[in-house]
Amino acid sequence: MKKKILSIILPSRGRYEMLKNTLNNISETFKNHKDDVEVVVRLDTDDYNSHQILSDKFDFDIKFIIDDRLTGYASLPTFLNQGYKLSNSYFITFLNDDIRILNHHNLIENLRKVKHIVSISNDSPTSCFPIIHHKIIDLSDGFNPEVIYTDGHYNAVKQFLPSTNQFNFLIDIEHPVVTGGDHYEQRNIDLENHKKNLEFFDGNYFVTKDVNRINEYFEKYGNL
Repeated sequence: MKKKILSIILPSRGRYEMLKNTLNNISETFKNHKDDVEVVVRLDTDDYNSHQILSDKFDFDIKFIIDDRLTGYASLPTFLNQGYKLSNSYFITFLNDDIRILNHHNLIENLRKVKHIVSISNDSPTSCFPIIHHKIIDLSDGFNPEVIYTDGHYNAVKQFLPSTNQFNFLIDIEHPVVTGGDHYEQRNIDLENHKKNLEFFDGNYFVTKDVNRINEYFEKYGNL
């Protein structure tokens, strides 16, 4: 199967209508590049209402993972790794199920020009979601499973990758503020354990040995 340019990993739970709207927005955003984009949706086994999405029709390639809920939002690295393993693309990003893309800034055309293994985002991103070359995740054997990710995805990735190998491509998103209920309660996170984890959280999506491996790769094959 021909590789896509971009895979979007999209975990979701309990928000079928939001998820459907997000997928329709992705379809509209990349309507001129539907053969270059795929979406990997990750749903919980017991989230039966969201399973309706399997019967909906979309005009781009979409893959589904249905698996145990585990610890909810705190299991995000597991969900991302599941999506990464199922993806078939040169670049990977991830979105929430309530995201609306406002402007892709010719993203696919720009990604197609990239000849080397790089991480991609913007110095002052309106989106907190980084775009990462598949090879970087290959080198790190996936995302670090030992951390609970916050919404600061972009900086958590960027600071641990060689700065000379980063492009600044933009994608603008709108992320509605979720109201009603506690932030941690909504995401099924134990507040005390979450706070304890953050005390030791260095923002690293990749464990130290993998960061070293990534840097060695760049040293061997040179900069852009």
